Amino acid sequence: MHSIAKRILSREEFTNKPPVLVDVGASGEIHAKWKEIAPYCICIAFDADDRKFDISEEDNQGFKKLYKFNCIVSDQEVEKLDFYLTKSPYCSSTLLPNPDSVKDYIFSPFFELDRTIQLNNISISHALEKLSLGYIDWLKTDSQGIDLRIWRSLDTSIQDNTLAIDFEPGLTQTYNGEDNASSILNYMADKNFWLSEYEVQKVIRGNHETYENLFSGAINKRLAKVTLKKAPLWVEISYLNNLEKENIDIRDFLLGLLFTIINKEYVVALELARKGKELFSDPIFNEIEKDVYSKIKKNFWSEAFVDEVVKKFKSIF
Repeated sequence: MHSIAKRILSREEFTNKPPVLVDVGASGEIHAKWKEIAPYCICIAFDADDRKFDISEEDNQGFKKLYKFNCIVSDQEVEKLDFYLTKSPYCSSTLLPNPDSVKDYIFSPFFELDRTIQLNNISISHALEKLSLGYIDWLKTDSQGIDLRIWRSLDTSIQDNTLAIDFEPGLTQTYNGEDNASSILNYMADKNFWLSEYEVQKVIRGNHETYENLFSGAINKRLAKVTLKKAPLWVEISYLNNLEKENIDIRDFLLGLLFTIINKEYVVALELARKGKELFSDPIFNEIEKDVYSKIKKNFWSEAFVDEVVKKFKSIF
């Protein structure tokens, strides 16, 4: 835990109202960005495909509290929904995979339908109600096609007061009727958020059988995945609240500022630290300002060193 995060989250504001982190589609590891703040946070994790879920009811995985829901999350208030289990549990969805869309990518077998089942369904709003929580601070959703529907299903006040959001939409129609990246960008365009990351993820385009016949041996295939050109297929999108709401309290301002630092938006963080001093006259903002300057210097020298090593390496070969 970095000292500035600990200093912020140890304050009374967060003892009384801990940060709430919501993870939709939590197969595999919990969101990496949350590791340093986890001991001070409540995490609500959802995953419908329990063939791969590494969190147990008894183990909080380092969070202050962890609530796990092994059920579908959707925008619908119905008891059960159809769920399409694919060959890979990471590709299962409430939307039917679109074979025509994925057939020309080497990972197309991942999306082959294993079977269709009915699973219990819950909305995030209902889950919050069950836990007697009325807010979300950071939402991460990888729902395999319905990220925007889930986000829009939340009450407007919860949307407006969320401080960070991570979406993972497709660029095509990998699933029938999915919410793609453009629909999220259009919806968020006039909201009180700004786009912090838009990281395009790529996969080798080509028929799976053709690719398999090119190489023999696991090592060759791993090398091929590194060296062969890839085509854009989905995006990791991050939004941060602009913290310009009138009468924002110091709790939300500090947490939004911390999330800005976690997302490495250091110039914005400096501006917010200075604004925080004017709004709240709290010495914590001087500490934050110094910490951000330290991070900028460390990052500068680290990047400069790596750049120099790369140049020397290239000159040798």
